[in-house]
Amino acid sequence: SVRSASIRTRRLWFFFGRHRQCFSRLYLTVVCIEFLEHIKHHYQGKGPILIIWDNASWYKSNEIKEWLKNNPNSIKLMNFPPYCPELNPQEHVWKEVRRELSEVIHEFNFQQVVDRACRILLTKKFEYSIFV
Repeated sequence: SVRSASIRTRRLWFFFGRHRQCFSRLYLTVVCIEFLEHIKHHYQGKGPILIIWDNASWYKSNEIKEWLKNNPNSIKLMNFPPYCPELNPQEHVWKEVRRELSEVIHEFNFQQVVDRACRILLTKKFEYSIFV
């Protein structure tokens, strides 16, 4: 189902974000392209798609540029300004998740921590606006 796929994707991205230093740039690029394909197919025909992400090097790789060239008008990408994490709402979300998990992380195994993080992400309303 879409919901279970979405939860699995969130789990992957939680793990991926926390352990990305363990992966090669090429691997991260491939994962990003798979993510773009998933988003493209899931939202196809539902209007324009804009993804705003940070300035990680794999987001600007030749492979990503080639994918965008081969998939015109499917997804538009925009990067946050360099060295401005305060503008990136995701940074505020992860900060809140880390804060909530830090209180109980020593009580759980890795899978339980991932499950709890997913539950926080799916149920908590994060109040934040980049438009001041």
